[in-house]
Amino acid sequence: MKENIFRVQGEAFFPLGMQCCNSSAYSPEELEKFWACAEEAGINTVEIPIYWEMFEPCKDMYEYKMVDHCVEEAKKRNLKIIFLWFGTWKNGTSKYVPLWMRRDCGKYVRAVTYDGVKTNILSPYCAANKEADTKAFLKLTEHIEEINRKKKIVIGIQIENEPGMMMRSYMDFSEPAQKAFSDEIPEVMKECLSKKDMGEVTDAWKKEGGLLEGNWSQVFGRRAEEYFSVYGVATYIETIAKEAKKITDLPFIVNVWVDDVGFDEPGVDYPAGGAVSKVLGLWKALAPHIDVIGLDNYKLSISEYCADCEKYSRFGNPLFLPESHAWDEAAGYTMFLAVGKYKAKGLFIFGPEAMYDSAGQMKKNAAKIMESIKALCTVQSVLCEFLKTGEIYAICQEEKALEQRMALEDAYVRVVFDAFERTDWRHGYFDTPCGRGRGLLLRDGKNVFYALGDGFRVSIRMSDNIPYSRQKPDRCIGYEKVEEGYFDREGNWCVKRNRNGDESDYGIWVTHDVGAVKIIMEGEKENESI
Repeated sequence: MKENIFRVQGEAFFPLGMQCCNSSAYSPEELEKFWACAEEAGINTVEIPIYWEMFEPCKDMYEYKMVDHCVEEAKKRNLKIIFLWFGTWKNGTSKYVPLWMRRDCGKYVRAVTYDGVKTNILSPYCAANKEADTKAFLKLTEHIEEINRKKKIVIGIQIENEPGMMMRSYMDFSEPAQKAFSDEIPEVMKECLSKKDMGEVTDAWKKEGGLLEGNWSQVFGRRAEEYFSVYGVATYIETIAKEAKKITDLPFIVNVWVDDVGFDEPGVDYPAGGAVSKVLGLWKALAPHIDVIGLDNYKLSISEYCADCEKYSRFGNPLFLPESHAWDEAAGYTMFLAVGKYKAKGLFIFGPEAMYDSAGQMKKNAAKIMESIKALCTVQSVLCEFLKTGEIYAICQEEKALEQRMALEDAYVRVVFDAFERTDWRHGYFDTPCGRGRGLLLRDGKNVFYALGDGFRVSIRMSDNIPYSRQKPDRCIGYEKVEEGYFDREGNWCVKRNRNGDESDYGIWVTHDVGAVKIIMEGEKENESI
């Protein structure tokens, strides 16, 4: 598995950011609210769509105005960009395909349902569709390379958006699709089956007899239609990515509308052919020029959220979240699990414009998310270093939990929720409200820790530091220094405020507005790596 996906000036880079609403990138005016959201949060990267219908309004005529506008606005704000290509697929349909293609259904074949209904979705088995998308995407890639030669602003490109077919069918029943389905399975499928362990797909194939000769139904039985759709969509996108890799070495992303929802039927509960968890192994095998399958994780329960993070961290796929909730406070907790527990390589929230009401005030359900994003921003420039060492731990208060404990090799960490015994005068001192606890604990070397997030206090006891009193034992913990601050964009620690006495004698308390809290324990000094 890759340690890092994204790089800037040769160094590993953790993109922490926001993706604008689907229609915000049609004009500079529509994007103004999004830029304001990005500035308020302090993020380092934005995700912005490029619409095929706008990029190629007439055949072979390309419009770069909005691409260039986004780049210039990002430069002003010291932001990086991941462009999202809304090409053949967007959320399982083809609504961003140029009008000149949509009006020529004879040449640009549409997918057809099992009962003969022609959809608005381009068929992945039509060569003309794939050629048109590839040609347009290569033009976009060439332009992005020209931009990056001056200064690297674009750090990645997502090909399509939640690709696949939402069409009440497990597969496309158009004429070219039915012919391909009845033919012998292609050589690339035979190679994948014989040489790769693709998890659930390999297991299902073996249960059907493990054949390498025959058509799709003969080889895959009841899974034939679903795997056929995966083959169609994955190889379509792989063709685009393979050609584009001749132009750029930027990482390519494919994001996914997840499975394990509803009755879990492809084409009904999620787009047929998409890179869902039960076919992730097959997708990775069929699309080697895609660097990462990105998880759009909108799950609100901790158990479901964590389950998806685990599923998309397999088959050498680094965990990356190009979309997550911006409107339910649960996302303000789960994002720390993605980074701290599952070692995500980047994280974005979707649609920050909708976090505000018509009067411009932050909505109540969105406030926790913005607080958590801002807390993560205090360490965003050094997250890759901590992810590399593995010394990064998630803090997340389970329902009714009063504390969380971490037994490290040479230290014991106790995180207490639901009550601040004492804070400072800015936060009410004895009467500080304590919301549900969430955050991260980072460790740099032996004696230096950073805590960030909200709603908890942390006590750290080194194995060679035994408290001499059981009454108020936090007073006996030896701190060399406790500081509030943040890491700037260059990775330098910047101190805002120091703590001592009452402000540190009752556990190191963390609220979302103090930034990161640096805790230097007494003991033999080691050089800090960060």
